[in-house]
Amino acid sequence: MTVMKKNSEILIPNGWNPRDYQRPLWKALNSGVKRAVAIWHRRAGKDSLSLNWTVKAMLQRVGVYWHMLPLNTQARKVVWDAIDKQGRRVIDQVFPLPLRKSVSSTEMKIELWNGSIWQCVGSDNYNTLVGANPVGVVFSEYSLADPEAWDYLRPILAENGGWALFIYTPRGKNHGYRLYNTALSAGWFVQKLTVADTKAIPLAAVEDERRAGMSESKIQQEFYCSFEALDEEDNKLFNYEKVREAAKPKMDGSTSPLVIGVDIARKGCDRTVFCFRRGRWCVRFQEMRGYDTVEVADGGYSRGTAGAGVS
Repeated sequence: MTVMKKNSEILIPNGWNPRDYQRPLWKALNSGVKRAVAIWHRRAGKDSLSLNWTVKAMLQRVGVYWHMLPLNTQARKVVWDAIDKQGRRVIDQVFPLPLRKSVSSTEMKIELWNGSIWQCVGSDNYNTLVGANPVGVVFSEYSLADPEAWDYLRPILAENGGWALFIYTPRGKNHGYRLYNTALSAGWFVQKLTVADTKAIPLAAVEDERRAGMSESKIQQEFYCSFEALDEEDNKLFNYEKVREAAKPKMDGSTSPLVIGVDIARKGCDRTVFCFRRGRWCVRFQEMRGYDTVEVADGGYSRGTAGAGVS
């Protein structure tokens, strides 16, 4: 599209054209697709296409647009400070100076002359974005992001008619895999491209990496977009994603069931101690002195002496 600004013409995208294998996604977005999943191999130009599509959308509809990486620190490295193959700063290529009204490096935010705002954000602090009303969100490296960010944003986009674009390379059968299958069944635009499809990375170069010691699981994951590839994290006894999910508080003290923990003594000078807990709050402790295990089982904590509650 061509934008008139101060008696000059600015062609958008600015100094960029989609590659042949990128055109189906570009065409789908141009046609009004609201939900799209692009599972492309590493270095296939996922962020580049997404950014150049976003600036076009910003000129067509005034609103707030986010480019979301898993971590806020990644957003600065991958997008805000990135330099392309031509030696151009990515945001300068995507957002030419005549289009800008203001820029905040601290917030990684650019406002265009028409009032649209674009910002780099991280899924790790999506809660701090409460109250915003984005109309377009790119979920970059979604397979590594906090999936709750999408659950938080989807009602907003459903209400305002906004769009969501998910771009990532697989990372096992996690939430990225689930989203892929959901998107297929829901009729979203879905595109999965390997190096064999794009030819963006010569197969000979992939073979060189294999000979140089890159594990087969990583090759299948990074170059061939395999959800089946197992990496070191998957082979651990406890998967990090599952541990992180389990560590999140599920209920507060007012609605949680009463849980009783018991440290049983065997008479003598030792004490049997009961701990009463609701959620993350220890309501109280009770002690029993001078009772053997049979008496504890028979009488329970009703004979005990109450202690103070602690958090």
